[in-house]
Order: sequence, then C-alpha cells, then structure tokens
Amino acid sequence: MKITFVNPSVGTTFGGSESLIHNMANSLSFNNQVTVLTGKSSHIRFRDEIKESDYRVSTIPFSPRFTPLNNILSRIFPRLDPYKTESLTFHFNARMSQQARKIISNSDVISMHYRLDSRLFSNFAKKLKTASVFHILGTLYGPAFFEKDCSTLYVATTNYEAKILKKQGADIYSVISPGVPYVLNDGSNPDFSSRNGLLFVARMQKTKGIDELLSIMSEIKGQTLTVIGTGPDLGYFKQKAKTMGVENKIRFLGALPPERVYEHMKISKILIFPSHSETFG
Repeated sequence: MKITFVNPSVGTTFGGSESLIHNMANSLSFNNQVTVLTGKSSHIRFRDEIKESDYRVSTIPFSPRFTPLNNILSRIFPRLDPYKTESLTFHFNARMSQQARKIISNSDVISMHYRLDSRLFSNFAKKLKTASVFHILGTLYGPAFFEKDCSTLYVATTNYEAKILKKQGADIYSVISPGVPYVLNDGSNPDFSSRNGLLFVARMQKTKGIDELLSIMSEIKGQTLTVIGTGPDLGYFKQKAKTMGVENKIRFLGALPPERVYEHMKISKILIFPSHSETFG
C-alpha cells in the first residue's frame, strides 16, 4: 500500500505529534511504501532523524511556526496564530507543487494529524480521488467541523476521546494510541528509592504550564528539576526562573535525542506535566 503522511512540521519540530507521525511512518514502512510530505525552511535546521528514516521524505517550502514573521503576523491579526500560518503556507505551496500533487494522487491513502491540515488536505485529496484519514488529536472540534471536513475515515487517540468525538458527529473508525517505547517497559519493577529529582519534557511554550511549574518549584524544598526541550518561550522560562529565585534548582538541557530523554526518564523520580491541555488525551 502507498501511504503518505501529510504534516508541515515533522521535519522541523520535535514535539509529541511529530514524534508520533515519525514512529508510525517508520513502523508502516516495513510492509508499505511510505512517504512523509513535510515542510522545509531555511530558518530551521531539518531534523537528522527524519533524513535517516526508513521512509521516503518529500519537502515543501513553508513558513514555520514561531518565526519572527509569524510572530509579527499573529500580533497584527490575532486570529491568525502561528500554527495556522504554518499550515496555510504549507498547503498553498503543496497545491502549487507538481511533485506534491503527484505524491498525493498516486497514494492509496494520506494521513493528516492537525485540524487545519485535515480541512485543507482532505478536500485536496478528494479532488485527486485519494482516500484520506484524519488521526484526531484532542476533542475541541464540534459538529460544524465534521460537516465540512472531507476525510474518508477518522481515527481517535483514546477510547475516551472517541466517545466525545462521536457525539460531535465524527464517525470514528478506530482508536490508535501512542505507545510506550520498549526501552521504558522492559517488564522489571522500577526501584524508585534510587531515583531523584523531577523531570519536565516538552516544547517550551506557556501552554505547557511553565508558570505553574515555576510556582511548584518555588514551594518544593530539596528537589531539583531537569528541563528537556526547546521552543519560543525558553528565554521567558529561564528569565522567570531567575526572577523567582529558583534558577539553582533547575537544569536546562535543551533538545535531546529520544535515547537521551529515555535515560533521564529512567533516573527521575517524578515526570511532571502541568500542561493546560494535551492532544493525547
């Protein structure tokens, strides 16, 4: 089967959604012809693990989220947030690209994971007579979305989310949840008495609960926090930590490859996750 994952940020962003798509594409490539159609920009370095993957990668120029231009546009037009700009520029250039049209038209099915991508590319795929699957992340959609969306099938992330989405009019075909890497689930009982410290792994943006996390650290004594990840609010995070006097309790390690993240998960006592909302349930 010829499967194409359509996502603007797989090649430029290392987040939960992007990791899910990368892992699914790698797994499916053993028995299928898999292509990932993603964005590429001169502003952001393309991820090495995507270049070295088992699937085929095809890139389209786009305007990534959180670039200076997108930040300016979002201030001028509040309803045009950076994520929408990213998807809109990616979709526009894909429609203009003969290569992208050929990839989608030759595919048996395309898979989308973002709200706006589904609205735009499901319609595009329908015109090219290609089936499409929207792997839905989250539940904030509503009946109006599903009335206009042209996806052939819908897949939910959890059974709980599937129930909510069905009430909104989504005909959920299946549920596919992100798995736990085998290196974290070797069957042994972990010895928590030998573990130390708190761990926070996320893209550095305020919706991940940065302010709440710093407030927690200001009240906890005798514990350190390891922060893994990068993003638009990393500078804000570091500066506020200094202002609150908790910078000595926090280690900022930046973005790390999955293997290094797993190592820190194995030695940390608590994974702290104060996000305002999460797409994985």
